[in-house]
Amino acid sequence: MKLPKVNGYYLWLLPDDSTSEIYRTEINRLASIYNSIPFEPHITISSLPDREPEVLIKILHKICKKISSFILDFTEAVYGELPYQKITLPARPTAEFTSICHVIDSVLDGDFSKKTFPHLSLLYGYQPRELLLDELEAHKNKSFPPATIKYLALYKLEGLPNHWQLVRKIELS
Repeated sequence: MKLPKVNGYYLWLLPDDSTSEIYRTEINRLASIYNSIPFEPHITISSLPDREPEVLIKILHKICKKISSFILDFTEAVYGELPYQKITLPARPTAEFTSICHVIDSVLDGDFSKKTFPHLSLLYGYQPRELLLDELEAHKNKSFPPATIKYLALYKLEGLPNHWQLVRKIELS
């Protein structure tokens, strides 16, 4: 499996535990079929400036004091190619999602949040495009539950998904 390596710290929105298990099962199924690397179900909401982890943890706490859990609903799975091939579930942006983006940018005093195309990835990899399009067609008959976003997490991404590390996860009120 050859994927581009990703480096840096990121903020992820994480679904509640029971919904995460549903998505994790699908991610693991697809990773097994397509010889890819499984990963934690998440919606990347922000990259972070290059700072020490202790500083980023304080920032995480500051953001979490200003936001609360909310529900994200997903549309039909789509195929994408950047930064690598993937199958994703686009989220329907909500006022809560937009508000969290503004909170993040305000706390970080910059434009760091990912305001466009919020999504939950189901597969990362490089496969023949036709194979993934066949898989995508099969997903048209699948429905996935809305996700109650219950946590905001700080992840360190270094290399491939099997090396990504949870730094801190905070439950939202």
